[in-house]
Amino acid sequence: MQRFKQASFLPPDADKTHLRGFIDVYKANCRMDYRPKDSKPTRMILFKASEVIEEYKNEDWYKRSAEPTWGWSQYAEDLVDILMVPGDHFTMMNQPNVQVLTDKLRACLDKVISRSELLRFSQRGKG
Repeated sequence: MQRFKQASFLPPDADKTHLRGFIDVYKANCRMDYRPKDSKPTRMILFKASEVIEEYKNEDWYKRSAEPTWGWSQYAEDLVDILMVPGDHFTMMNQPNVQVLTDKLRACLDKVISRSELLRFSQRGKG
């Protein structure tokens, strides 16, 4: 529970009741069988936490999630690029871990922008 408080996901005065509610919602979300309608395969990058929250390792949904892309590969046109970020699912969004996430995301966006500009430039002469 202390990790949730440190990650600002729970207020400092939260008790086990708050945490249980949060975990119940999280587990329900993990059991959902989300299937977007009319989705087209696309390139994907998964920013994945390098650490696992210890309490989750014994959960059935966690044991079933052995697939490295956590199911996102079914929506990808090719392989899913997996970029590891320090921390767990929650602490990866806190300093200093979020800076690593930010840097990796920026590099991905820069690459997409560069490709887009190159494509736009190459199409100028056509037409």
